[in-house]
Amino acid sequence: IEQDGPPARAALAYHRLGKIHERLGNHAAAQIAYQEAIRRWEKLSHELPDHHDYLHQLHDGRQRMQSLRAPK
Repeated sequence: IEQDGPPARAALAYHRLGKIHERLGNHAAAQIAYQEAIRRWEKLSHELPDHHDYLHQLHDGRQRMQSLRAPK
């Protein structure tokens, strides 16, 4: 994930890693990965506010974090 490459690719990789951890039931690791993805999507959406995909990804990451925090 940390290799050089487009910042959006790294954000997406963290998001996907969060989904994998979530599916495996490792919610703590999923939250860490989603938090990193959210941090990166926030930065990208501020730098390029007209890129609506970044805002969509940011919203999705926040929703996933919310669902992990919700009582089961």
